Amino acid sequence: MTARSGGIVLAGGRSSRMGQSKASLDWHGSTLLRRVVGLVGRATGGPVVVVRPAGRPLPRLPAGVEVVDDARDGLGPLQALASGLAALAGRVEVAYASATDVPLLHPALVQLVCDRLTSGHQAAVPEVSGPHPLAAAYRTDLAEVAAGLVAQGERSLLSLLDASRVCWLSDSALRVADADLRSLWNLNESGDYRRARAEPLPRVLVETGNLAVRGAPSRVVGAATLRQAAAAVGLELVRVAGVLNRDQVSDDPELPLVDGDHVMFMAKP
Repeated sequence: MTARSGGIVLAGGRSSRMGQSKASLDWHGSTLLRRVVGLVGRATGGPVVVVRPAGRPLPRLPAGVEVVDDARDGLGPLQALASGLAALAGRVEVAYASATDVPLLHPALVQLVCDRLTSGHQAAVPEVSGPHPLAAAYRTDLAEVAAGLVAQGERSLLSLLDASRVCWLSDSALRVADADLRSLWNLNESGDYRRARAEPLPRVLVETGNLAVRGAPSRVVGAATLRQAAAAVGLELVRVAGVLNRDQVSDDPELPLVDGDHVMFMAKP
């Protein structure tokens, strides 16, 4: 059975303005790529693929994330997206496509964009001071259209939008899921990265139940990862696991957290 949605994260580009690989930049003990992949995976619940230039080293990724080597590197993001769509075609109906450099991405915005891609449209794309084709949802059967455009010499993602039936999402529609639209903040230069790293950590409700910890059994802490949430209440993940939003059980220290998350820690058997 075909799933509803999955994710594509593009890890190409030369990062020339940043001066170093964006994928491996530190993000509160994790990396930009690890965080974005985790957030997209949380939101879609389906398979997530990372598209990279063939052989490019990547930081550690969660189990189950697939790496697709783009054998035609140098042909721009349209070719990379075509590779990601082809990898998911037949497995999911819709793929949320993201850049690597959006660590403030919120799963609620990903879900909203995917949900807005309904019958009659082939893509759902935010339009806030211009289109955001790498914060958008695409039908995976656009893989052949994208590949055909590349064969014609196209490189820009905008050419795919021009060839598709697009549901455009205004800022007011998007703010329902992300009031400040921080999900759309790209880190293009080192200054962008420093400013984003200086943002307050996500506020997360942590419950420790009957575990032996100091302080109240329920409290709000600042934490970008499950490791940070555990450390904030004096716990180590070698002994406990977290239940995220009463749904996902994990002891992955780099599991990304966002504002409003609820983590309940429990002892491992």
